Amino acid sequence: MRVGHGGLLSVCRSRLSTLPKTPSCPVLQTHLDVVHLELESTVNKEIGKSLEETNIWRSWMGNNTKNYETIMVSGYAPAPRGTAFQGLYGFLGVIMIVDVNSDIIVDVEFTFVTDVANSFFSQLLQGVDLKTDIDELSEVIRSKCWAPSTEALIACVKIARRRYFDTKKKYVAED
Repeated sequence: MRVGHGGLLSVCRSRLSTLPKTPSCPVLQTHLDVVHLELESTVNKEIGKSLEETNIWRSWMGNNTKNYETIMVSGYAPAPRGTAFQGLYGFLGVIMIVDVNSDIIVDVEFTFVTDVANSFFSQLLQGVDLKTDIDELSEVIRSKCWAPSTEALIACVKIARRRYFDTKKKYVAED
């Protein structure tokens, strides 16, 4: 079944919503954690296949970045257990608009429940050069975020950053 990105995420969320929220068995919780990671992997693969099969990226971006200075990239990770976000959506996501010439985050938004959290992290990451060492960037996030979602947030940023550089190598001609 081929569905758009939003449709695929909706299908995953609806399937996840049928799973128990707080299993009493540690083995079941481990199984649910694996299912969440497998779904994330499937979503990422399907989005990638969709882009390759329809050739949207090449037709829009071409081989010249001078006319298209920004791109959008995203990353998702399982939300931490016991949080409002985990109960509502199951996954935490980051969507970045990145300048492909400088690798700098121009705009960024997260799928947090509250606007204040989204605003805080958007301000923190806007202007960050994605060439920055990921461990250094992770430490900055840890020093500013004292919440259960810290590691999920870092995972989202790492996934988006990795996707950005992998995709940039594939589709954007270097000068």
